[in-house]
Amino acid sequence: MKNKQFIRIFYDFFDKKLAPLSPNAIAGYLHLRRRFNGKNNDEIRFSCRELADCLGKSKSTAKNIFDELLDRGLINIAKDSDFNVKYKIARLWTINDLKNKKSVQNNG
Repeated sequence: MKNKQFIRIFYDFFDKKLAPLSPNAIAGYLHLRRRFNGKNNDEIRFSCRELADCLGKSKSTAKNIFDELLDRGLINIAKDSDFNVKYKIARLWTINDLKNKKSVQNNG
């Protein structure tokens, strides 16, 4: 195991915010949190395809996971995805319970 970083989730946060979520959404949230390095909130790049691969689910299930997390106010869209012939850029996310978060609007 090359990365020994851990994710700290307080009991109160788990009980109030995560416990009501579907199991898929909890797993998706944890995978998104793994990408946070302490400084990169608003710059967490994660696509539906990547999440689907991480969880062994379909892209539509991954989209539903992101939708559930957005609806519950756990994440926001920092910058929408952009696709054209030359490049594909995944959506940038903000995780709302992290200390260095910036104020963003929910674009979803």
